[in-house]
Amino acid sequence: MCLCLRKHSSFSPRKVEVEYDKQRRNAVFQSGIDISERIQLDPKTQEEEDLIRTAIENNDFMTKILFGDILKAVIPTMYKRFINAGDVIIKEGNKGSHMYVSITGKFEVSNQNFKNTFEDVRVFGELAIIYDAKRLATIKALTDAEIWVLDAVTYQQVLRRYNVKEQEERVNFLIKNDILKNAGEKVLKSAANSLKSESFKGDTAIVTEGEKGDKFYIVRAGTVTVTKKGEDFIQTHGKGYCFGERALLEETCRQATVTANPPLVECLTLSRKSFFELTEYLKIIPPKLSVAKPNIYQDIKLEDLKICFTLGIGGFGRIELVKHNETNKLFALKYMSKIDVVRDMRQQHAINERKQIQCSSPFILDMYKTFRDNKFVYYLLEACLAGDLWNILYREIPDKRFKEKEAKFIVGCVLEAIEYLHSNEMIFRDLKPENVLLTSNGYFKLTDFGYAKKLPRFEKTFTFAGTIEYVAPEVASKKSYDRAVDIWTIGIFTFEMLSGKTPFAGSTESSTFKKILDGIEKVNFPNFVPAAAKDLVLKLCRQNPQNRLGMDEGIAKIKSHRWFNGFNWNKLQNLEMVSPFMARAKKNRNPDMYTPDKNIPEDELSGWDEEFK
Repeated sequence: MCLCLRKHSSFSPRKVEVEYDKQRRNAVFQSGIDISERIQLDPKTQEEEDLIRTAIENNDFMTKILFGDILKAVIPTMYKRFINAGDVIIKEGNKGSHMYVSITGKFEVSNQNFKNTFEDVRVFGELAIIYDAKRLATIKALTDAEIWVLDAVTYQQVLRRYNVKEQEERVNFLIKNDILKNAGEKVLKSAANSLKSESFKGDTAIVTEGEKGDKFYIVRAGTVTVTKKGEDFIQTHGKGYCFGERALLEETCRQATVTANPPLVECLTLSRKSFFELTEYLKIIPPKLSVAKPNIYQDIKLEDLKICFTLGIGGFGRIELVKHNETNKLFALKYMSKIDVVRDMRQQHAINERKQIQCSSPFILDMYKTFRDNKFVYYLLEACLAGDLWNILYREIPDKRFKEKEAKFIVGCVLEAIEYLHSNEMIFRDLKPENVLLTSNGYFKLTDFGYAKKLPRFEKTFTFAGTIEYVAPEVASKKSYDRAVDIWTIGIFTFEMLSGKTPFAGSTESSTFKKILDGIEKVNFPNFVPAAAKDLVLKLCRQNPQNRLGMDEGIAKIKSHRWFNGFNWNKLQNLEMVSPFMARAKKNRNPDMYTPDKNIPEDELSGWDEEFK
C-alpha cells in the first residue's frame, strides 16, 4: 500500500505550489573505504613533484589538509592525464570524485553566473577528495592540455593509513613502556585515543624535580634534556621518550627536571585523572540505550493512518501529519523512497535513523515505530506542529537572532539531549536548527538520527558526516574523531542562536572549510554577543579536540560554564521551567504550505530495509 495516496477528507489542502527552501542545509556523508586495497603509484621527476607541491601549497584550502608526511605520501599516487581541446573535465551539477592540478593548456571555467579562463598551474575540483561534492562549475580544455589527477578513494586510503599508522605508533609508545605495559593492551589502546598534543618552547621546563606529578608525557617531535639536582646527570632524548609515567599510577613527586630544547618540543600527554577514568570505564559494561516506558503505539499499522497534510519536505524525505483512525491521535510520518535511497547509496543513513526508537529522553523526539512497503520506508514520530528551530529563527524573528534568555533555553535543551546520547555512547554528528523541533509544551527536541553513530567512549571513527558549516576541523581534514565533534557543533549552534549566522559560513564550501581550519580565534564575534557566551563558544570550538570544554568531565562541565550562571538545570530537566516559547508553541503549521505528494516511485525489493518490518 502506498500511504501517500490516502488523504483525510477533513484536511484537504489547496493546491499551492511552494518551492523547497534552498537555504536549508543538507548534511553530507562520505562512505567508508577499504584501506587494504593496493595503491597504484606513478613515478615522477623531482620537477614534477615540485610542480604539484607548489600548486597545493598555493591553494588556501588544500595547504591546510595536505602537508608534511601526508603530502609526501599523496604526490606519488597522482597520475598524468592528457586532455584534448574541447574535452569537459568537470561538469556543473555532477558529483565529483577527482581533484586536478593543471600542467599545460588553457581552460575555461563557467556556470550560469560567470565565465573565465586560466592557463596557470593550479588545483581545481579539490572538494571531491573530501566528500562527494556536486561540481559548482563546468571546466573544459580550450586547447590540448595535461593535468595531474588525484582519485578521492586513493586519497582517503592514504589518509586512513596515515591515521592508523599514527594510532599504532601511539600504542607502541605506551606498550613499550616498562611501567605502563602492565595496564594491558586494551587499556593502552584506549589511552592512545585520549592523548593530547601539547607544545613547549625551547628552554621551557616541562616538568620540574620535586613537584607533584599528575601527567604523563611522550616526546613526539624535538628533543628534551633531563637533569637532576646535585648530580652530574644530563641526558638528551628525542621522539618516543616517555617520562612521568609513575604519575598515572600513584601520587608521586617528579624525580628529575625535563626541559624542552630549542626551538620547540611537541609532547603527547595523558593526565592521571583521564587514565584513572579510562581504567575504571573498561571495568564496567557500557550503558545501553533502552526505552524506559512501554511503547503504547507498537500495534499501530500503516493502513490505520490517514494523511492530513504535509509538515515538511527535506532533501531525503517528506513528513506528513497523519491521524490514527481508531484513536484520532495525531502523529508525524516521515517517509523516503526506497529506490531513491538505494540510488543515492543512503541505506545506512536510513537505517541509522531507527536509533531514535531506542532513545527515551524528554529532549529527543519520540519515534514509536517504523514500517516498510515496496516503495517506501516510514518512521512514525511524535507530532510537533510548531515546526523546527530553523523556521522560527529565519522566518519568524525579524532580526534573525534570539535574545540571550531564549538562546540559553534552546542550548540548554540541546545540551540535555547530547548529554543523554553521550552517556549512552552515541554521537549525533548533525546538530543544527533544522534538526531541533519545538514541541507543544514549549520545549525543544532533537530529531533526525541519520548521522548518529554508536561509538564507545574511548574509540574513534573516520567517516565524513555532517553539515558543512558545522563540521569540526578533524572531520574537515579527514582525521579520526570522537564525541568531541558534538561539542564543536554545540559551540557553532550557540553562535548561530545568538547571531543568526554560523561563524565559518563562506561564499563557497571550499572557503567555509578553510575558515574552519583557520580556527574560531579568527572569527569576528558580533558586539551584541555577550562576553560570557563568546568565552563559551571559544572553549567549545578549540582546534585540538581533546582540549574542548566538556571533553574531560563531560557535558556537565559545559553546563557549569559562567554563561549559565543562575540557570536552573533541575527545573529544565523536570520540564518545570517556564519556556519563553510557549506562545510560539501554540502556533500550528499552515496546512497549505505544500502540495500533496503525487510521486509514485518504482518498487525496490533488494531487502536492505529488513529492520523496518
